[in-house]
Amino acid sequence: MTDGKRGIAEVLESLIGAHAKLAGKKDLSSQEIADAIRAKGANISHTTIWKLRTGQETNPRIETLGVLATHFGVQVQYFFDADYADQVDRQLRVLDSMRAGKLLNTAARLEELSPEGQDSILRMIDRTLQRERENRPADD
Repeated sequence: MTDGKRGIAEVLESLIGAHAKLAGKKDLSSQEIADAIRAKGANISHTTIWKLRTGQETNPRIETLGVLATHFGVQVQYFFDADYADQVDRQLRVLDSMRAGKLLNTAARLEELSPEGQDSILRMIDRTLQRERENRPADD
């Protein structure tokens, strides 16, 4: 059960790390995660989460992944589908940038531009995205 390139442990650690960062923390402990999940009425032990995070459990039940997915606000396919996981990871990075004030500051400044200036910036962003996509190494 992996997303094709990464194992469950790596995928879960990526998700936990992103959520910790959004919460302004360095990390979230397995105990914190289990407590938060149980507070919402689901059942999972901190030991189960720890085993998944450390790679000691590599074949979890789909129900376990479902509980984790629900807690972190993603679909269970996050653990299996590399494209979906990448999309979610990008969205989490954007949220983190917004939290850090980078994008909010930029968006506020864009409001001061004329509609033509805003269109010009959007075209520049589109061209940059296109160039970066073209220059990304192909997946094997």
